[in-house]
Amino acid sequence: GHTAEMMSLVRALPCDVYAPRCYVVAKTDGLSADKALRAEEESGSKLKEYDIVKIPRSREVGQSWTSSVGTTLRAFLSCILLVAGKRPDL
Repeated sequence: GHTAEMMSLVRALPCDVYAPRCYVVAKTDGLSADKALRAEEESGSKLKEYDIVKIPRSREVGQSWTSSVGTTLRAFLSCILLVAGKRPDL
């Protein structure tokens, strides 16, 4: 799935160059957070230079399209606030 694809890309990045790292996962997705944590542990990095941040999911499985408008806006706002707070160096 998407998480496996992203984690294979992240594992290929040098931890000392790409630090700090921020993993963003849905609040209801415990597996992705576990995979991010496992990747960090396997990286061998001595420092904890990462965060795992949970945001609301845009749309749950089986959620109607009409009700997903509000939840998508909530998730989008969470992402905007996260980026504004982290101020990544792009």
